[in-house]
Amino acid sequence: MGPLLLAAGLLIAWIAVKGWRGDLARNQMVGIRTPATLASDDAWHEAHRLAGPWMVAGSLGAIVPGTILLFRPSDGTAKATIMIGLAVMVALVIAGGGIGSMAAARRNDE
Repeated sequence: MGPLLLAAGLLIAWIAVKGWRGDLARNQMVGIRTPATLASDDAWHEAHRLAGPWMVAGSLGAIVPGTILLFRPSDGTAKATIMIGLAVMVALVIAGGGIGSMAAARRNDE
């Protein structure tokens, strides 16, 4: 489970950083794909710029427990580590997506 969590967290972090830096083109595969973010390139980039820090922080919710599980896979706290990490990840990724989507909607209204 550790390698899977670690890989998922690193993938989320990579996508988040690309979006944060403005290197993630508008697409239908990855990123914050809401009607507001897909409406224009400006809205897409604004959403990902603001959501980036939240998404990177959220990725740590998978990277940290994934790394811990690599070194202590049989530890009795493995299930709690996974659950807490994933809860943190989901909460921060959803918060970032919401912030980004709202920013994209405001950008589209300008």
